[in-house]
Amino acid sequence: MSVVIQSIFYAMGGRYIALVIQLASVMVVARLLSPEEIGIYSISASLFGFLLLIRDFGIGSYLIQEKNLTQDVIASAFTMSLALCWSLALFAFIVKPHLASFYNIPAMEIIISFLCVNLLIIPFGSITLSLLKREMKFDRIIVVDVGAGIANTVVTIVSAYNGQSYLSLAYGSLAGTIATVCIAMFFRPKNLKYLPNIGEIRSVASFGWKISGSNVFTQLQSSSPDLVVGKLQGPVEAVYFNKAISVFKLFDQIFQNALRPVYQSYMAGKNRRGADLKLPVLRASSIYLMLAWAFASFMQFNSTAVVLILFGDNWLDVVPLIEVMCLSHALNSLFAFHTTTLLGLGKANRVLRMSIILALAQFVVIIAYGRFDLIYIVTALISISFVRFLTIRNDLISLFGITVKDLFGMVKVPFVISVSIYGANTVALNLVNDQISGIFVFLLSVSITAAVLIGLTFILDNPLRDVAIETLKALFRKRCELRRKRI
Repeated sequence: MSVVIQSIFYAMGGRYIALVIQLASVMVVARLLSPEEIGIYSISASLFGFLLLIRDFGIGSYLIQEKNLTQDVIASAFTMSLALCWSLALFAFIVKPHLASFYNIPAMEIIISFLCVNLLIIPFGSITLSLLKREMKFDRIIVVDVGAGIANTVVTIVSAYNGQSYLSLAYGSLAGTIATVCIAMFFRPKNLKYLPNIGEIRSVASFGWKISGSNVFTQLQSSSPDLVVGKLQGPVEAVYFNKAISVFKLFDQIFQNALRPVYQSYMAGKNRRGADLKLPVLRASSIYLMLAWAFASFMQFNSTAVVLILFGDNWLDVVPLIEVMCLSHALNSLFAFHTTTLLGLGKANRVLRMSIILALAQFVVIIAYGRFDLIYIVTALISISFVRFLTIRNDLISLFGITVKDLFGMVKVPFVISVSIYGANTVALNLVNDQISGIFVFLLSVSITAAVLIGLTFILDNPLRDVAIETLKALFRKRCELRRKRI
């Protein structure tokens, strides 16, 4: 089995296990805490998220893509990470009263105090994780992710059950960070020294400030609904918006977030070898579109059932938001790994430019529609999907030579699959008796979607079929080898 496929297995396996753990946490916490309590933490975490992105400073991406990685470079990266994280923790501790006053949420002070501790300990694990990703040792990263997920979930649920309200989420976040650092330290390479060094800090900073700026604007884009709606309409409306988005983030965690580190390391390796990148970009984008558009078609029929399963009947107001967001999700899925590709190639300037454009565009839309009902806000945000595609299109032409014909070839199979899923669900649900229970209808839709997706994947010519066949052959060969060893 190739290193890439093996890495994908480990990365997705770890992500699925962590996802199950997270789902358990979400389902339980949504029933233990009120929307207002979750909203208070959500707004606080969104603000703090800017600092977490600055603290990364692109150091992880720099270590992954750097062609000449030496001990001096690693030590300089650690020194910069330590200085940034501790400075940001001090800054957050100083400004927290002013943030709490601005949002009129006194609880924000104590939440940010606990989140600051994360910044103090993160540097002692982040460098190791970046090096493991560079070497594609995802069998070790899976242990880190699962361990952190278990720690976060257990502490959050126990604290919420014992009446710790919004603080239970802060406790869980800190527990997850501590677990991440401890497990990462266990896997730290023996020759890796954590001694301060500034010999290569200029090279790290030259790359890092662009990625850090990009991360800030990306966080502004993702957090602007929480921050603006939370200020203009209150924490309850903000958390409704957040819960609707979280359904699609769940899909991203299953596929995109699981594959992103493998894809980045793979593209960085091909770039270091001077290989052609057009075909890998098109293949990865086509595979992801097949899954993303199938999910969007499925959600059009099952948003109510998904909300009831994940959050309970207190959250049904988010259902219309999810139905509109399906279109945004489908459009944003076009070249969903584009930023990851640019990071693998070391194109920090392009990442920063795209992040600025998208963040400012979304912030303008949110400000313009911030006092309207949420359904109008999510409808207006569809326009950002078109802005994103136009921005990416320029990069595709100049970096990879991808033409309009290539784009049509890439979306052909995903489009056929998504339309077939939509049509099959429409026919099946029209034939179902209204007396049949909702859970049966949901399971029927799941079965139909899976059957159409799997069936057309193997019938139509597409890169996912090639990967699936290669994987099955590799597993068969490995099984035969194990049998021979037993004999």
